[in-house]
Amino acid sequence: NPIVKHGIAVALFGSAFFFLEDGMNDVVMYRIFSKKALELARENEQLQDDLGKPFHTQPWYESKIGFSHYGMTAHGSFQLEGSKNSSLVKIMAVRKSGYYNTLFYNLVGPAEWDYQIFDVTVGSYKRPPFYRTSLLPKSQYARKGLDRPITTVKPQDKIPTGQTLHQHIQEAVAINKEKLGQ
Repeated sequence: NPIVKHGIAVALFGSAFFFLEDGMNDVVMYRIFSKKALELARENEQLQDDLGKPFHTQPWYESKIGFSHYGMTAHGSFQLEGSKNSSLVKIMAVRKSGYYNTLFYNLVGPAEWDYQIFDVTVGSYKRPPFYRTSLLPKSQYARKGLDRPITTVKPQDKIPTGQTLHQHIQEAVAINKEKLGQ
């Protein structure tokens, strides 16, 4: 039956187009995120010292990219690696107004994203230093009215006996809030 054959062809073409557009969306968003991560990492001397130069991002297919709120919010995580250490970069960004379709927004439109979270976790317990920090300028946190300061916990910080790492981090956050007058 020709109608059934045409229906199957249209369904296959539609499915292929959907998966192609979704994959392209991930690749384009990864390129935007990784370019910004490298730019911010080059401005952060402590990160450069801890990771070692030169540093690079992992391939796009090893990253996690996702969209929510009808494509208006993008989330991503990937590794930033240097000659001495590696790190995990976590990003959340909200796009500004423009094309409804995120792929068109990034390829044809302005591709401007307002970064809400740009955190880096450097190292591991087996490969110090281990800490988490934000690559966003402090002024950007203040502008957004966020109350969380940059928190750094390194292995050389002695964790008191009987205290878990989580409790130690919470204590460090409280101390940083006091320092920032929050």
